Amino acid sequence: MAEDVTEYLRKHIWIPILVGIVLFLIMVLVLYKLCKYCNHRARYDYTQLQEDVALPRRIELQKQAEQNSLNEAAMINCQFYLRSTGIYRMAEQLSDIGSRCNKFWFTACKISSAEEEILSLLTRSTNMILPFTSDTVKTLSQLFDSVQQHPHIQPVNYIDFLQEQNLVVMVSPFTTRGSLKDLIYQSHCLDRWEDKYTPHNKGISMAQIKCIGKRILMALLFLQNKGFPPHGHLHSGNIILDKQCSRLAGYENNLLGLPSKLQSVLKKRWKDVQDSIDSIGFGHLIFEMANGSELDTPHPQPRHISQLMDNPVKDILLFIFNEDDYPTLQEIHDHNFFADVADSAKPPKITLTSQMKALLKTVRTGKSLKVRRKSSVIQVNETQSSKSKKKPKSKPSSRRSSRASSPLLKMPTAPSTVLAPPPLAPPVGPPVPSTANIPPVTTSQSAVLGDIRKGMKLKKTVTKDKSAPRI
Repeated sequence: MAEDVTEYLRKHIWIPILVGIVLFLIMVLVLYKLCKYCNHRARYDYTQLQEDVALPRRIELQKQAEQNSLNEAAMINCQFYLRSTGIYRMAEQLSDIGSRCNKFWFTACKISSAEEEILSLLTRSTNMILPFTSDTVKTLSQLFDSVQQHPHIQPVNYIDFLQEQNLVVMVSPFTTRGSLKDLIYQSHCLDRWEDKYTPHNKGISMAQIKCIGKRILMALLFLQNKGFPPHGHLHSGNIILDKQCSRLAGYENNLLGLPSKLQSVLKKRWKDVQDSIDSIGFGHLIFEMANGSELDTPHPQPRHISQLMDNPVKDILLFIFNEDDYPTLQEIHDHNFFADVADSAKPPKITLTSQMKALLKTVRTGKSLKVRRKSSVIQVNETQSSKSKKKPKSKPSSRRSSRASSPLLKMPTAPSTVLAPPPLAPPVGPPVPSTANIPPVTTSQSAVLGDIRKGMKLKKTVTKDKSAPRI
């Protein structure tokens, strides 16, 4: 039977060839369908899923790229400034150790010293009331030099304005212990702010709470007695620890018009509690020291009080967050909670100059200084009056008479149905100053007056029109 089939295929060779071609086409069709199915499934199941997963990552990379560009620009500005002044030299640029997105930190040393300090570069706030001038820098430097004599106030060793770039440069001492927030959350002071503060619901000891709280109250009362505006930026990140001392920092933020961290917590109550903002901030600080986490509401809620159990901090918190009226800083200082804390440090006796007092009053009242503007106006008025006195009297009188007789100045008659308003009185000019108050004429002013006199003496030219055709 097999031999007959073989013999038949040999005689009809086209049959196996046709079968082979059909099988080959079937295999090609199967492979095509399989590849198409695999490609369609991969595009639907894998590619789309990859885009969904990569979206948060792309946003994070974009933010990181923007922050890197800002850091590079800040580093260039810092290097250029330090080279131009020649006072400090930059050691390295730090990560974002604080919560302000428009503030950059560096470690710097004086040219003549190897001690490291913290240099911060801050963008000028749009809410800054003080003039952005060198005179303000001088007054602020003198003011900071005076108040840093207090043992519980963190010094500001240097401050300057970059007027063209709208930047503020400040230098403060560097301490390895960092801030009170670093002590509460057991973190390193130079780590990134986003990574180092995670609530762990474990505060510091009661002795530390009382001691640090008493010293901060003494610093706040000292600044208040010297005419400073409310601190407004009281939180654990602005309490600097150095050996056995705790110092208050951030008092320059209000002078520079920076927004407060408490503003986002108090929200609508912010404008109503400006006079008691430091008392509220101190209450938030006490809660964070005792509980190990920040207070996320304006007042402690029952769930917050229940976390304190029988903690003595509960009494001082209920005293501060009184629904009827907030206590003053002096009343909090005299509370029994701090009665057993002995502090031998006495506030220094300092005297503020009139420029310092005017600067502090400007920030307290919210009215900008206009001393320079007034002086410039007076100087301009004196110059104008001196120029007007040098002019001859005959010319202005002829001008006034010609203007009065000119028909262009006549007002059109009003219709009979509408009453015309009475003519306005001419503006009263400034009083003519006495000859004793007239400043001496400088060389440049005399040259200008000479040119004016020459122009007045010129005769009126008469042009002869010769363009008409001759007949």
